[in-house]
Amino acid sequence: MWRHLLSAALLLAISLACAQPATQAPTSTTTGGVTVTTLPGAAPVITAAPQPQRPTAPMTFPSVPLPAEVGGFRFGAPIAEVQAACVAGGHAWDTSGVSPVCEGTLAEIGYDAHTRISVCDGVVCGVDFLILAGGGVDEDWLRAVERIIGTLRERYGRATNSAVNGDDYCRGRIVEHRDLVCVRLGRASIVARWVIDGGVIVLTMNRISDEGTGLLIELGYGNAALISDIARREAEHREHL
Repeated sequence: MWRHLLSAALLLAISLACAQPATQAPTSTTTGGVTVTTLPGAAPVITAAPQPQRPTAPMTFPSVPLPAEVGGFRFGAPIAEVQAACVAGGHAWDTSGVSPVCEGTLAEIGYDAHTRISVCDGVVCGVDFLILAGGGVDEDWLRAVERIIGTLRERYGRATNSAVNGDDYCRGRIVEHRDLVCVRLGRASIVARWVIDGGVIVLTMNRISDEGTGLLIELGYGNAALISDIARREAEHREHL
């Protein structure tokens, strides 16, 4: 019985299928990148051809090499010449530390600063301006750092890397509340670095010492050619020992 019922149902399905009118194929017309597809008994479907993606121009930044001198201090100058210029400018010359310090600058940099000189084989290969930010309002010193960063960005482009170092609380205090309590306590620091043609520039803000809560803004310039040449010669010397 199930076989007869199945056969009857199959014959009924075939007859119903044959009774349906033939389905007409959709028609499409394209004009000016717009395609209109029509199907009998249905609303037309309008589609637009995808527009080609315009290539995005890569971001470009100034390609400026490290200057031959900064703050009046010339890279490659004999250290004796720099010492004489520092004293002639009315500044003290301090050799009590690892590197000599001129207690001033030989040219205006916009801030009162001492200048620490890195010496490679008797000549200047690095210059660090030490801006003491002992008192004053934190907001003013943050603006000073931002102005220095802005000046460097205009000349050398965006920093290669920059960071507010510290835990989440300290980063929030600096970025959102704009206070430097964590820097003054030695729990945070600010750093930005530019790797450029011929050298590197590093800007940092740290606590000035473990004993106090004063701030030190340090802006350093390093001449890559002089430093690498000394490192190469030192390596060659060690190989012959």
